[in-house]
Amino acid sequence: MTSVDLGLRPDELAQVFPFHLGFDRDCRIVQAGSVITRLLPNLVTGSTLGDHFRIERPNVPWSFEAIVEQSGLFFLLRSNEREQLMLRGQMLPLAERHAMLFLGSPWITEVAGLKGLGLTIRDFALHDPISDFLFVLQAKTSSLSDASDL
Repeated sequence: MTSVDLGLRPDELAQVFPFHLGFDRDCRIVQAGSVITRLLPNLVTGSTLGDHFRIERPNVPWSFEAIVEQSGLFFLLRSNEREQLMLRGQMLPLAERHAMLFLGSPWITEVAGLKGLGLTIRDFALHDPISDFLFVLQAKTSSLSDASDL
């Protein structure tokens, strides 16, 4: 069996993970998805993740080593610039490159949350189940409203 390089170019990574963040050992941003940079225009290459986000879960500091140790856990990042913007996802250490990728999506708990953040369904990758989730949320809201009317 032959080995195949499955590395993605930055534009391909941005297509499948439009909210991704790539950072180095100093937690400096080296790459970010197009949607997240649209939502946070001050997020630029070279700035630190701590300038833009705080880690809500798990309780770890912005330290590359601490994040590597907890990389098997679910991460929740909250924007310092836009308090309502939270990203949920996972950290993926890239050993050979001494870097890390955060692969996630916005944490949405209600349909109105999309509009409040300036997002549409088109901002999400095709594989992201957000559209199904939002449909279920809308159905729940409609059902509760109908039941209340009765």
